[in-house]
Amino acid sequence: AGRDAGGYLANMLGDLPKDLVGYLIGDKLKARRISQWAALWSKTQIHLSKMGVQEPEPPNLKLALPILVEAADENREELQNLWARLLAASMHPERSKCFRLKFIEVVKRLDPIDASVMVWVSANGYEIKPDESQKIQTDLELSFDEVMVSVGNLTELGFFRHLPAIGNKYLLTPFCREFLRVVQY
Repeated sequence: AGRDAGGYLANMLGDLPKDLVGYLIGDKLKARRISQWAALWSKTQIHLSKMGVQEPEPPNLKLALPILVEAADENREELQNLWARLLAASMHPERSKCFRLKFIEVVKRLDPIDASVMVWVSANGYEIKPDESQKIQTDLELSFDEVMVSVGNLTELGFFRHLPAIGNKYLLTPFCREFLRVVQY
């Protein structure tokens, strides 16, 4: 009887439960992603303008698709901005030639604090001296542990190189400097 009742309800309701789930969850998710893409495009246009690009090239789909997929689900401002910079760089007539797929892969693994620390280091001499940890903490309003976890992640991703024999400092790698040039930090 239970099986018959279940079958009867399934026939009566048809796709209604699935449609409701799609409406309540799926459509909201779709709407959120569309909103994220609109924001990404707006930020991308601002970065293209700052880069002096009047007529951007259509982005290579091999680059644009992973950027769009990742950016659609990112709601943290620092990383949204980084995805927009990557998309703009992929459309820049000159910078697109230096664009590496690895840029997309590493940005997927960044946290907002990592992006902030990387930008701070690039703006403050391209290295972290042992006595600068406190300055980074103060300037970015982070704890010592937050800075050290970020520096560790940036080192693991190839953005920083630790030089314990030379004053125990961290330097931006050539990969990081190229990344920063391409996304114009």
